[in-house]
Amino acid sequence: MHRFFLDVSNKTDVGDLIEITGEDHQHISKVLRMKQGENLVACSENETEYLCEVFEISRNLTIAKVIGIQQNQSEMKVKTVLYQGLPKGQKMETIIQKCVELGIDEIVPIVTMRTVVKLTDSNKKVVRWNKISLEASKQSGRGKVPLVREPLDLKDALALLKNNTVNIVAFEKEIKSLKNVFSDCSKPEKIGIIIGPEGGFDEAEIEMLKDRGVISISLGKRILRTETAGMALLSMIVYQYEL
Repeated sequence: MHRFFLDVSNKTDVGDLIEITGEDHQHISKVLRMKQGENLVACSENETEYLCEVFEISRNLTIAKVIGIQQNQSEMKVKTVLYQGLPKGQKMETIIQKCVELGIDEIVPIVTMRTVVKLTDSNKKVVRWNKISLEASKQSGRGKVPLVREPLDLKDALALLKNNTVNIVAFEKEIKSLKNVFSDCSKPEKIGIIIGPEGGFDEAEIEMLKDRGVISISLGKRILRTETAGMALLSMIVYQYEL
């Protein structure tokens, strides 16, 4: 069933009408060519889902009638934030799409010593990245749309780490495994995942992160690409705390 993330009042009840405008209306009427009586799901910011029936479609407006209400069940209880070193090319788009599908809650692009990409128009990039997050959220049945922030220098991103219960950085020279983290922190509320760009982190950056309480771990005997590492680590967290 087609899903749309809308600004729905938490007072909305069965039988109420929801107005859909803008791009979502155009998608319903021009792309999907939905008809009166067909069903869709309107998702709100508080992870509530409103099962709706298309009531009317006009030139600039779709009106949907609420026929059922339920709470989304797809969100992880353990929240996760990805601090991703900016990669080259279109890799960031793939990282966002796949990590949203896996359940990430927020993505913070970071600029490190070995970052080679130069963003000439970061605002335009961030808009596109958040659109990718939106589409991936629809496809994967998420209850919310993870935010992709403006890129930050690694030193500036350090201030955000205090909001997490535990922070983990993947480092190819580390021997400590993720199992040690799981055994020491059985029920974290929020986990920060820190991944370097192509070429990884400089050792001085790793020491700076460790000084802030970040735990350095190995992702195994093989060195993973930057676009693989975050997804692999997030998958391990999903397995540990959800499956």
